[in-house]
Amino acid sequence: MTTTREAIARLLAEAGGPMDAAAVAEATGIHVTTARFHLDQLVAGGSVMRAPDPEGAVGRPRVRYSPAAGVRGDPARAAMVTALADALDGAPDGAARARAAGRAWASGLPEATGLPAVLERLGFAPAHEDAGIRLRACPFADAARAHPGIVCEVHRGIIDRVLEGSTARAELVPFAGPEGCFVALSHVEEASGDKVASRRR
Repeated sequence: MTTTREAIARLLAEAGGPMDAAAVAEATGIHVTTARFHLDQLVAGGSVMRAPDPEGAVGRPRVRYSPAAGVRGDPARAAMVTALADALDGAPDGAARARAAGRAWASGLPEATGLPAVLERLGFAPAHEDAGIRLRACPFADAARAHPGIVCEVHRGIIDRVLEGSTARAELVPFAGPEGCFVALSHVEEASGDKVASRRR
């Protein structure tokens, strides 16, 4: 028998785009408060991501939900990623190879404008903060906790490749608090022929 939560996850997977809690409630025949509860649980479990609606009304932004990209919620793929990370972890060039893999992965992604758009596409649920970007979800969280020196290097490679050729610089800070990892951003300005890095605040 399909549970309400499973029905919501299937609804989001089959929807043509993100849905808000009211639309989910209407489609599943439950109260909107109940829909929000189940959506929050799916987000906590990593199978669903949430993001503010950029076209929402002024004031408190409407939140929309969509399936998280990546491997969380897919045990077979998650096990494969963990096995690959385990194989690289401890190798003398493991971190470098992981970072190179991230760069190669980013090179093959469909074109997206800017780092936040790429991170959104990959399922990291990015949110802008004064000094950078908060990653509120990680599609590879379990493997990252077990092998941060490999999985996080893949993510660093993705970021490096996306920012290549721009004046922006980024430092990924894994597990930088309860809300996830953090990408600290800075930019490089040219002054009198010299490049001076200055932190955006």
